[in-house]
Amino acid sequence: MRCIVSIAAFSLFFAGHLWSQISTFDQGLEGWTITGDAQNGGGLPDFRLIGGNPGGHLTATDDNQGGTWYWVAPAQFLGNKCSAYGSNLSFDLKQDQSGNQSNNVDIYLSGGGLNLTYNTEANPGLDWTSYVIALQEGKWRLNTLNGPLCTQSDLKLVLSNVTRLWIRGEYASGPTDMGGIDNVVLPVFIDFDLDLDNSSGAFVKDYRANRICYTGGLSSIADSDLVVRSMLPIDSIL
Repeated sequence: MRCIVSIAAFSLFFAGHLWSQISTFDQGLEGWTITGDAQNGGGLPDFRLIGGNPGGHLTATDDNQGGTWYWVAPAQFLGNKCSAYGSNLSFDLKQDQSGNQSNNVDIYLSGGGLNLTYNTEANPGLDWTSYVIALQEGKWRLNTLNGPLCTQSDLKLVLSNVTRLWIRGEYASGPTDMGGIDNVVLPVFIDFDLDLDNSSGAFVKDYRANRICYTGGLSSIADSDLVVRSMLPIDSIL
C-alpha cells in the first residue's frame, strides 16, 4: 500500500536549501541575467535591496533599440523538472510605464528540442502584478504565439530537460522603460523510497531517480511503497 508522508514529519532528518527553485532576490541577483536590449548590453540586472514584494527585487532598464528584453533564469530552474508538470510557475512583475504597451511572447520555455511560448492575459502594472502560469497542455503554444497548442507529450518532453526559461521584462514601446521581477517559483516535487526493501532495484544508500516524465501519478525516485514529497532539495539520506 502506498503511503504519502508529509515532509514536516521528517524535518529533523532532511535539510533543504530554500533557494532551489525559488528566487526572492533578497540577497542579490541569484544567478539571473537578462537578454536583449537592456542595461547597455551588460547582461546583468540591478539588485534593489528594498521595494520588492516584499524585500529585495531586480530591475533592468531598456536601451530603446527596438528589441524586447527578457529575464533569463539560472541553472537551478533548468534540467529535469518532470514533477513540475501540472503545477504552476509563478512570479511577480512590474513596469514604470502605463502607455505604449506592446504584445509579445511573455514566457519562453524550451527543452527536448521544443520551444514553448506563453501569452499572459495582461501586462504588469506600475505596482507588483502576480502571475500564476499553469504547466499544463493546452495553455502553451509551440514556437510562436500563433503556433499550435502544445500536447501533454510536448510539455513533458520540455520539462524532462529544461534548457531555457525566459520571462519578458519589457512591455512599453518607444520610451526608455524599466521593468522589475520578484518571487519566481517553479515547484519541483521529489519522492523518495524510504523502506529499504529493494523493490525499486536500488541498494541501501542508493536512491535511484526516475528521470523520465510519464503520464499519471508521482514521479517516484524509487518505488511506491513509502514516499516523501518535498518542494525542497534534500541532501544526504543515510
